[in-house]
Amino acid sequence: MNTEADPIVRRGLQESVYNVLDENTGYLGAWVRTASIKQDSERIIDGYEAVVRDLADTLARVLRTANPVGRQGILEALWDFHVRHYALPPLKASTVAIALPAVQVKYVSGVPDLHLPGYEYPPYREAVSFGYDVHNGFYQTRVGNDSDLIHFFKTSGPEFEDALIACLTGADSNTKINVLKAGSTLSSAGDEKFALAVLRLALDPDDGVRETVRYVYENGQRGILNINSPGGPESQLVSTVVTILNAGTPEAQAVLLPMLAALPADSKWTSEPAVTSALEGLLERRPRPANYGLVLEAASSFPALFVGEAGLRDLVLAGLKDSDPAVQRASIQIILERFLPSTEAQSTVKAAFADLRSSARGILIEEVNDPKFARRHLGTSGGAISQDQNYFLGEEYVYKPPDFLASPIVLDTVIASLSDSDANVRAAALDLLTKVKGVEKRADFVAQMKRLETDPNPRLQIVAAGILEGKNLKEALKEIAPKAAVDYDYFVAKIEPILSTPGADGKACVMCHASHVIFRLRPPNEKGEFSEDDSRENFKYALGVIDVSNPQHSLILIKPTHPPEGGNAADYYATHNGGQRWPGNESSWQYKTILAWIRGARLETAGR
Repeated sequence: MNTEADPIVRRGLQESVYNVLDENTGYLGAWVRTASIKQDSERIIDGYEAVVRDLADTLARVLRTANPVGRQGILEALWDFHVRHYALPPLKASTVAIALPAVQVKYVSGVPDLHLPGYEYPPYREAVSFGYDVHNGFYQTRVGNDSDLIHFFKTSGPEFEDALIACLTGADSNTKINVLKAGSTLSSAGDEKFALAVLRLALDPDDGVRETVRYVYENGQRGILNINSPGGPESQLVSTVVTILNAGTPEAQAVLLPMLAALPADSKWTSEPAVTSALEGLLERRPRPANYGLVLEAASSFPALFVGEAGLRDLVLAGLKDSDPAVQRASIQIILERFLPSTEAQSTVKAAFADLRSSARGILIEEVNDPKFARRHLGTSGGAISQDQNYFLGEEYVYKPPDFLASPIVLDTVIASLSDSDANVRAAALDLLTKVKGVEKRADFVAQMKRLETDPNPRLQIVAAGILEGKNLKEALKEIAPKAAVDYDYFVAKIEPILSTPGADGKACVMCHASHVIFRLRPPNEKGEFSEDDSRENFKYALGVIDVSNPQHSLILIKPTHPPEGGNAADYYATHNGGQRWPGNESSWQYKTILAWIRGARLETAGR
């Protein structure tokens, strides 16, 4: 790596380094579970982590002794792999995009020389013209049965972390970016030292460096930073955190504030006076910061901020009626996590939830249905939340999402939402109530069903009629025929444009699904328009990938949001060859638009 100049050979060397380091821990965990006795399981784990520690030591030694060219190669090899990102060769103006899978499954008569020795098919040549570049993106994509990224462990020791930090001494911007991306592999092997180095780079004068900090470490998407040590915060780290809170860039605060929100209750950070004061200053700043929702979430970890005449509690309650949905969501998450368990706050929460507007009710239903925010305390990065998650958390760990519907206040609010003025809220509330056993016996629920008998949404009408005939909620939902529940005009106006819009990889759903068996799509013409026949055909196939009885279990929603937050690669629902299509997954407008359609939204009554 120090001396090789040929780019093809260097690529082979770098990919070899990646292949050695990349281990499919999800499948390793499956083998561990088959061991006959616990002692054997422990020996396998200890042996594997010992090998990883040796690799970490080797990497540290090489990074410290390599020349600049060799060091660059090692850093790039840690994160940039040609099948781990969506970097595409630029399309020439005179060419068209070709879906390669279609070429792989059948002979193309237009390429008669394909069988000749030495013949190069141009589209393949363009597709493999990969080049290492610090600006490449990296994603958790599936390689065979492996969707894990490189990760080190707490047992890997501090040497690799120290070597990465040493690379920053006198580093130019490209090296800083490389270190930031390579640092995503540290996971639990990184401590406050690396967190300090990264947060300092969040204040770097170079826009590209700051943006990379956010790209890799915001909400633990690709890497995590560990600031919570048993001994309490180190003074330099406290100083940097305070600087970011007082005068930091949006990139820096986007990384730091969620870290503070995820602090455990017993963290010594939560009683750090300088940090508490800086957060209080952000809460009081006028004009209000654009990231006020993140500020509220971070401040909720600090008990001292709830004290006083205009304490944090009042700000959280006011946030329920804020015009910014991000602030509403922050307030709801804080109430569910911090207020709801408190006996003293029950009356306050009850009154606040009884007075929710449609937008806040919709967000409450989303958070109760899938409380992802509760997982932020796990301390695993996005790259580790996959088939290897259990390995990182330990085989004894079993995640149990909080059951907020067990709270009478929450359940009453959800049932009341069945008469909300927004049709999407009514439909979402009904779907959520399938999780409540015996809800059909409640008088308030039955009263709501009588109202829904005349609802503009035919799906809600059908369900209400079934329940009033004596069926339970799940039975009534299962009897709905997809074609009777979803609106063709809504599909044409709102869903087809989503399917024909290119994603991060430059491809649209209609392209790769042109020859798909289950969800076959006809693409639009050269003007981007669908004919009536095309739309009817696309609608017909779309009906096969929706589940009107359980909308969020629809393939059309699950597939485009996995990975990077997928599960076991053996699970058909958890993987998608096209990768993540919509930034934000379930929080994206695309997801919500399609979900509303499956729940029965009509074009003529959208929003009613």
